[in-house]
Amino acid sequence: MGLEEILANIERDTKAKMSQIAVEAENNAKRETEEAQKRAEAYNRHMEQKAQGDSSRLLARELSRANIEARRIYGEALESTINSTLDEVRESLNDYAKGADYPGLLNKLAKAAYDELGSDCMLYLQKRDLPKLKVAKGIDPKESKEEFSGGLKAVSKDGRLSIDYTLENLFSMVKEDIAVQILKMIQKG
Repeated sequence: MGLEEILANIERDTKAKMSQIAVEAENNAKRETEEAQKRAEAYNRHMEQKAQGDSSRLLARELSRANIEARRIYGEALESTINSTLDEVRESLNDYAKGADYPGLLNKLAKAAYDELGSDCMLYLQKRDLPKLKVAKGIDPKESKEEFSGGLKAVSKDGRLSIDYTLENLFSMVKEDIAVQILKMIQKG
């Protein structure tokens, strides 16, 4: 299972949750708007007895405040939903690094690094990942001194070029696209 499949599975799994959160956020915003409108209407009835012009301005002001508050609540809910979903995606990647499909991804990343930097490049992996990598005879991947959840880093033989194929870096490259997709799912409802 490749990274694209992981992201597709995560996207599919989170659609239901995102829709529910979006509906809840919209319901909260609607409820706030309705409550503010009820307060404004009650106040309006009271003020109509005193001065018709003043109450209209107050109603408009209360509705405006309610709309601003509803938008703020909805925006916070969207941000919270996107952030929690991205956290779930990040956790799923960490779990993926422990799964049965991970060695296949690791070998694909190594092949991509060889294709980019040459077969004489040096690969750096986490100690736990070294046995999972199948390499050709004569290639000696090393344990990375840096901590990362999975994937690998590669450096050309002359040290001038490097590639960061860590799960964290791969995630950061697609994080904005995932956030946009989540936002689109929420807005479609």
